[in-house]
Amino acid sequence: MRIKTILLAAFLFCVSTVLALAQHPTRAQIHERSKVDTKWEAKADANHDGRVDKVEAHQWKRHHNKVNTSVEKKYDANANGYLEPQEAREMLKDKYTVIKTHGNAKVDSALEQEYDKNHDGVIDAKEAEDLQKALQ
Repeated sequence: MRIKTILLAAFLFCVSTVLALAQHPTRAQIHERSKVDTKWEAKADANHDGRVDKVEAHQWKRHHNKVNTSVEKKYDANANGYLEPQEAREMLKDKYTVIKTHGNAKVDSALEQEYDKNHDGVIDAKEAEDLQKALQ
């Protein structure tokens, strides 16, 4: 009976260890995910090494993702005064949906200005192509 208990405990320990390791990305996975592949990342990459590290991301967020408009405030789910990457993504996804439905959409935030190439205050279907790429 005692041996079965020890074997069961060892088995459960091994399973829990494997599950814990599976949930944490490897250094290579983190490094791959941090590659610059969107407009904001290219601008946030202060040292131009092709990656946005934690310091660069923090500086970018503090300077560029501050909630300034009522539209941005609507997407600030955690109410910390800044648009976190997922919050900004949701805002841009909704903007893209409006553009696909109506053909264009008014620029309501500094983040959206990044996609208004001709600076007319409107993101049209042609300009939305870059927005679509950023959302992929």
